[in-house]
Amino acid sequence: MKKIRFEALKRYQDLGYVCALISSKIELQLVGPHGEFPLTPSRFQETLKTRSLPTIGLLDNDIVAFACLTDLVLNQNAFIGNLIVSKKQRGKGIGKKLIEHLVSASFSSYNLIELNVLVYQSNTTALKLYNSIGFRQTTKQSQAKNEGLPLVELNLIKSDYYSYIK
Repeated sequence: MKKIRFEALKRYQDLGYVCALISSKIELQLVGPHGEFPLTPSRFQETLKTRSLPTIGLLDNDIVAFACLTDLVLNQNAFIGNLIVSKKQRGKGIGKKLIEHLVSASFSSYNLIELNVLVYQSNTTALKLYNSIGFRQTTKQSQAKNEGLPLVELNLIKSDYYSYIK
């Protein structure tokens, strides 16, 4: 496989490429339950105003993945959100590498103590992905707003993560 690289999402024209990664209403719900399908660059740009560290994954110069942070509280915690990998690139480890990149950048850039993520209980692929990186289920559970679907909260403590990668 070609080498994946990650960089900050900075250019407006790249928003359309990220939006194109989401090919159905169901995928959009998994990426972010509050979105309206199809996701447009202008709506996505509005969403990004409340996000931190928006990151794209590139193979050659093609955008094949995206993720970011939500609810950032400096020196405390944040949530990883909006993870999407292109259909053609799924199952190749790109999502895991992107999350590992975000985790490392988050802990070093924002001095966070922990990172969290909310995952639909039925999304076993995502649950396995986060568990493989060291995220563990908390006792918190909630329902997705307007959907009533059970969500699982996972978290990763900074000290645990650095033990995991050694």
